[in-house]
Amino acid sequence: KKYFKDLDFNFIKLPSEDILTKKIKHIAIYAENRDKANTLRSFLACVKPQKALIFTSRLQDAEILASKLRYKKIQCECLHAKSDKIARKSAIDRFRSGKSNLLITSDLASRGLDINNITHVIQMDLPKSEDFFIHRTGRTARCGKEGINVVIGDAYEMENFSKLEKKLKIFVNPAQLHGGKLVFLS
Repeated sequence: KKYFKDLDFNFIKLPSEDILTKKIKHIAIYAENRDKANTLRSFLACVKPQKALIFTSRLQDAEILASKLRYKKIQCECLHAKSDKIARKSAIDRFRSGKSNLLITSDLASRGLDINNITHVIQMDLPKSEDFFIHRTGRTARCGKEGINVVIGDAYEMENFSKLEKKLKIFVNPAQLHGGKLVFLS
C-alpha cells in the first residue's frame, strides 16, 4: 500500500463483450435419441464445419458417437475422462493442428481445453448445469470471432433449451435438416 499511496489512479470500466448473445449464433435441431447420430452426420455433411467440438455429457456416449461416425467414414477424434495420456495428447494435437476437424469430448475431458478457431460447438445433449452450457458454448467465438452453437436434442432437451434461452437472454434459431440443407423455422 505504501508504494501506491502517492499515485493517482483512473479506473475505466469497459463494456462487457456479451459473447454469448452477440458473437454466438444458437441453433436448435430436434432429434429423438435414437436419431441423434444420424442427425449429426447430416448436419456435418450439410454445413461442413471448419473445426467442430462435439460435446456429450457421458464418456461412453462420446465413444459410441465416435464409433458411429467412423463406421460411416467420418474422421474424428475422441476424448473423454478415461482416455489415457497418449491417446488424449494425440487427439488434442490432431484437432489443434487441423489434421482432424472434429473432436468428440465429454464435459469432464473438455476442462482446460484452449483450442483456437473452433467454428462450431455441437451439443448432443444439454448438460444439467447452466455453467456447463456456458463452458461448452464458450469454446467458440474467441478472440473477437463469431461462432455457432448447435444443440441436437429431444423434446425434453428442447424444453430445457427454451428455458435457458430466456434465462441467458440468448436467441435460439430452431432449424431442421431437409434435402441436404439446414432450414431455419423462424
